[in-house]
Amino acid sequence: MNQIGTATGIRPALVYASFVPVNVATEATIAQPKAQVINYAARDDDQLELVVVTAKGQPIRKRIARTSRVEVLKTVRSFLNEITDPRKVRTKSYLPLAQQLYRWLVAPIEADLQMRGIGNLAYISDTGLRFIPIAALHDGKQFLVEKFSVGLMPSLSLTDTRYNNLKNAGVLAMGVSEFSNLPPLPAVPTELSVITQEIGKGNSFLNQAFTLQNLKEQRQREPYQIIHLATHSEFQPGAVSNSYIQLWDTRLRLDQLRQLGWSNPL
Repeated sequence: MNQIGTATGIRPALVYASFVPVNVATEATIAQPKAQVINYAARDDDQLELVVVTAKGQPIRKRIARTSRVEVLKTVRSFLNEITDPRKVRTKSYLPLAQQLYRWLVAPIEADLQMRGIGNLAYISDTGLRFIPIAALHDGKQFLVEKFSVGLMPSLSLTDTRYNNLKNAGVLAMGVSEFSNLPPLPAVPTELSVITQEIGKGNSFLNQAFTLQNLKEQRQREPYQIIHLATHSEFQPGAVSNSYIQLWDTRLRLDQLRQLGWSNPL
């Protein structure tokens, strides 16, 4: 984090958002994130806890009073339903839920973040919290992304934390908005357009153009540093082949990803 802060001029912080038993020892999570200490059996009454790790200073731990796993996850599901319901695409019905999640996941640590001059947040979240679009949380006046640059990590140990400047990186964006056996994703055309025209420079391919063959061909033609896929996916326990990303013409199994050579830039 020291190296990233020096390279970018923005101080980063890791935020572990997890559920812990109400009576868990406080010292354990200060020393290191809960998942690295003990694997607890999940309970509906587990309480939400935030642990912030920065380049300097002791970790910051906040237990969020009057929360429970069942209540928080119910709110998360409702929020996701609101922002993905095509009938509500031009409404603000999601805002009360976005503000409630902000009060749980950001507000308790916000003063500490400001005190340490933090400008970037990377959330490493517990099961059920990993699909929250953190940038869309709202404090009543602003979205979180208007105050911090934000991101999600599956875990620190699975992430290459070396800084790589992608400001001028080329973007290959592909997606599907209509499916024969899955719910539609009506916002995908807008998503691809914004990503390749306003956020970065690149090319986008929608629906019939989002095939495995075209994905390979486009990557061979130009060494895109960013590949953005807007579609459905499913991640299942067990064999890697059980999980997949839905393309227009087929399912890209996770055990096929190495064949695409994305870990070896052209």
